[in-house]
Order: sequence, then structure tokens, then C-alpha cells
Amino acid sequence: MIDYIFFKLFKFSLAIEKRNTPEAIRSPHWSAIFTFSILIGFNMLEIAILFRNQLSNINFSKVDAVIIGLVLYLISYFLFLYKRRYLEILKKYDNISTSETKIKEVCFWIYIIGTLAILFLIIPLIVEPPQR
Repeated sequence: MIDYIFFKLFKFSLAIEKRNTPEAIRSPHWSAIFTFSILIGFNMLEIAILFRNQLSNINFSKVDAVIIGLVLYLISYFLFLYKRRYLEILKKYDNISTSETKIKEVCFWIYIIGTLAILFLIIPLIVEPPQR
């Protein structure tokens, strides 16, 4: 499923770049891994918020957040771009059947909407209400 998420993010990036970017400088594969890394980062943040009582003795600075982001980006690079693996992923998912596509499409949207919905639902848990 991770490959399909990358595939969909790649296709979205490509569609946007076709409208706004000259062909010589298009890089939907980099946009896709950047977006993928952000989504995984959101998932990690959600887990950290949900388990913040158990993680209360761990303090994260802005530098730690940047390092985590870079590590996620590096992992995404090796998962999808290293040795041009994304070309195999594109070939694989461009040729799948319609019934497989529908199931994967539903799972993709559940993941995207679920990640964003959970993030916005748990943000109030970390934001302190204003003092009166």
C-alpha cells in the first residue's frame, strides 16, 4: 500500500506540475516523497500526542523536529527514488485492473482523510486554552 500511496502522490504532483511548470524542470518524484514524508511525520506526531503522558520525560526541540523530518525524507528517498525504483512503481500501478484500483483508491483516501482528520481532532489536546 505504501507504493500505491507514492504512486497517487506522484500522479497528483505530475498533474499539478504539468499545468504550472515547464517540462525541463518538472520533478513530481521529489514532490511525492516530500508529501509522503510530511504525511508520515503527521502520523508520528499523532502517535506522540496520543502517548504524550508516557513520553512526557522526552523533550523535543526544533532541531530534533528538523532532524526527524530529514530522516523521514531520507527514508522516503531510499524507498522510492534510490536506483530509480519509482519507475517500477509507476509501471506496476499503471497496469493494474480496475477492481484492484478501486480498492486501493478507497484505502488511499481513507488514509489521507483519516490522517488529516485525526491531526485536526487531536490538535486541541496540545493547545492550551487561553487564560481568562
